[in-house]
Amino acid sequence: MNKISVIGASILDVTGLPNENLIKGDSNPGHIFITPGGVGRNIAENLTLLGIDIEMFTALGNDQWGKILSDFCHNSGIKISKSVRSDSMPTALYLSINNFQKNLELAVVNTDITEEITPEFIEKNYDEIIKSNLIVAETNLTKDTLKYISEKFKNIPVFLDLVSVIKAKKVKDFIGSFHTIKPNIAEAEMLTGIKMNSTKDLLKMSDYFIEKGVKQVFITMGKKGCFYSNQLEKGIIEGISIEALNASGAGDAYISGVAFCYLKNKDVKSSAIFGTAMSLAAVMDKNSVNTNITENYIENIINKYDICSKNILI
Repeated sequence: MNKISVIGASILDVTGLPNENLIKGDSNPGHIFITPGGVGRNIAENLTLLGIDIEMFTALGNDQWGKILSDFCHNSGIKISKSVRSDSMPTALYLSINNFQKNLELAVVNTDITEEITPEFIEKNYDEIIKSNLIVAETNLTKDTLKYISEKFKNIPVFLDLVSVIKAKKVKDFIGSFHTIKPNIAEAEMLTGIKMNSTKDLLKMSDYFIEKGVKQVFITMGKKGCFYSNQLEKGIIEGISIEALNASGAGDAYISGVAFCYLKNKDVKSSAIFGTAMSLAAVMDKNSVNTNITENYIENIINKYDICSKNILI
């Protein structure tokens, strides 16, 4: 069986949803939901649902929240036995309050424990990680850890999710060390210094990354779709308009689909199509990961919405 090592953050999401319009400075009756999250953990679960053998290298606290998150991982089939278990740091938590319209009102997040995924920790688990067919990492990791991964595992394709503009800055100086990257437009602009004014600028961004050493580039553009590129092929998958129940896990699902396709020896266009369908599956579900996902489920989405590459790069 193909094996992927996922290295990244695991977070427990605690979300409050009021029964009526929020009254600030007061206690609001409503519902509280506890769900697993974190970019790395979401990627790991998506890939597990697709039938891939996943070993996740993450960090959990030895607290009640860590126990809950650990149980979520085990129930999802994600192996976390090699992960950091910290006595000094609490499990990463994302505490949010939504308004009655289900939009975010405010949030507090603590992911300090992710800093315990150090180069030394990666070195300790080298013998396990080196057995992987592919590695997926994300920029919640520290700069030193990301650089170490990119240098230590040169013989294994390392796929990178950029997460956010601020976090993507960590890898600007060594972006070419990664096999495949998935930035959004804002992240791609920051990394390349090229402003997106037309589709021609996508080609310039792609050339920049390819010349640096990246083998595959997937630039997501929200409702406008996504751009894909390697040394031989470039194109755009147009956006699909559907009602989204939750957009928080769309990017995590996309790169999961791309990684899955790489293991299946699919070309870059097919990978972009599959990744787009994975992101659609994610937004169709209220949670950050759609547990209905299977390869057939995604193929049905591709056929239903006629997801294909459009020749609109002019």
